[in-house]
Amino acid sequence: FDGDQMAVHVPLSIEAQTEARFLMLAANNILKLADGKPVISPTQDMVLGCYYLTTVRGNVKELQQIMDLYNNVRHQRALTEDEVALLRKGKYYSSFDEAYEAYVAHDITLQTVVNIKQPDGKKIWTTVGRTIFCQAIYYDGVDSSAESPYVNDPEILAKREFERHTLGIPLELTPEMIGNSKSYLVGKKQLSKIVEKCFKLRGTTPTAVMLDNVKALGYKYSTISGLTTSVFDMNIPTQKKDIMHKAEQKVIEIENNFNEGFLTENERYKSVIEVWKDAAAQVEDLVKNVMEEDNPIWMMADSGARGSMNQIRQLCGMRGLMSDPSGRTIELPVKACFREGLSVLEYFISSHGGRKGLADTALKTADSGYLTRRLVDVAQNVIVREEDCSAGSRPQGMWIEAFRGSGKDEIIEKFEDRIVGKYVIDDVVNPTTGEIICPGDTMITDDLAAEIVKAGISKLYMRTVLTCRSEHGVCCKCYGSNMATGKPVNLGEAVGVIAAQSIGEPGTQLTMRTFHTG
Repeated sequence: FDGDQMAVHVPLSIEAQTEARFLMLAANNILKLADGKPVISPTQDMVLGCYYLTTVRGNVKELQQIMDLYNNVRHQRALTEDEVALLRKGKYYSSFDEAYEAYVAHDITLQTVVNIKQPDGKKIWTTVGRTIFCQAIYYDGVDSSAESPYVNDPEILAKREFERHTLGIPLELTPEMIGNSKSYLVGKKQLSKIVEKCFKLRGTTPTAVMLDNVKALGYKYSTISGLTTSVFDMNIPTQKKDIMHKAEQKVIEIENNFNEGFLTENERYKSVIEVWKDAAAQVEDLVKNVMEEDNPIWMMADSGARGSMNQIRQLCGMRGLMSDPSGRTIELPVKACFREGLSVLEYFISSHGGRKGLADTALKTADSGYLTRRLVDVAQNVIVREEDCSAGSRPQGMWIEAFRGSGKDEIIEKFEDRIVGKYVIDDVVNPTTGEIICPGDTMITDDLAAEIVKAGISKLYMRTVLTCRSEHGVCCKCYGSNMATGKPVNLGEAVGVIAAQSIGEPGTQLTMRTFHTG
């Protein structure tokens, strides 16, 4: 606690209280106005607890063999003695309660893959931890979200129903999933997706309940896990010396070329920096490979609870290049990492970065605030003024497709993400069957977008704010949906100010971030 002071605002009149309740209640502000992503999502210890619950421990190859024997082979032929012995290594329980008792009795851990018979009689492979997590987010209530009209693809509807109950986190583990840890671990990104799905498919109150459950669960199991960091969790890769040696040889070669007049001063400087950047990247890859999946430091960074790969590299790889007070990169890198300890010169070079971070935070925050102010000044007159700017005539629009980067396959924003919440102008027709997926003048929902992409359509002619004919401001149809609710925007919404603040706000956040990396 550092003695910060803050103002307290008390709404006095009945009107003020009603307005505060209506507009400021946390449950009404789950999604961001800027991009429709959740504002509220579990962080730090809660993430670590959920990550710990959903990890899987054990010999992957052996587990996959046991699962395959149990699920398939034993129904097809008699098993050999070795196979029977292997099957006996598996753990089988008649109900979750029995498995939980085995965990309490230290017979198995939360991460042991076991076979549990479900209430409906189906036997599935899962872990006790995963079952606990899935029970916390399971929901059996009514579907409170508005049904997507025009969606009748059974596959998409079944997926929607599955996600409404389980939020897309399956209880069952398959042999393929066990081979790829990304498919079953629940970290920060997955939790954020869970909140988004929950809000869209279940509505406000169930989302609040689910978040509370996840919070309690996360804290409880991050405490039980007892994950802490120790100096001995930082394993320095043995091949680091070779990488350093090679880089030093390259730098000597560059210096020789410079002395013989083959390179200009600028080229020499750039080449040296490139060599060290490359070396730092190689060391980072090594560190990733040396870290075990059950290393607490790795778990904290991988789950998104705290810390990043960049920081792990500085702890047990190399600190890398630093910048001097003017912001120019110093060509002498810090070759040591914190685990080995820095020399006096390296420590001195590092201190530049730290000072730059502090100065930036103090000075740049003001710049960012000023940028927001100028943006608002320009955009504040853009308000939703009318329902439809082209009533009675055909509206103008633009062709919308996936937003691609400079690379051939680099997609910055997917096609389905760009069309959700906008209105189509003409009927959307399935190119293979000729069926109408949805009529013109329909707002595209998530489910409709999935169906459109499934039909193989990759671009649509849609209404956009840029082609709106309103004399002042924009109209509801051209603007599309309100990001925070997913419903069509209301008349009188100050969309210009929302846009300006959505651009300005990350700017402030980014300034704060330079402080940590230098």
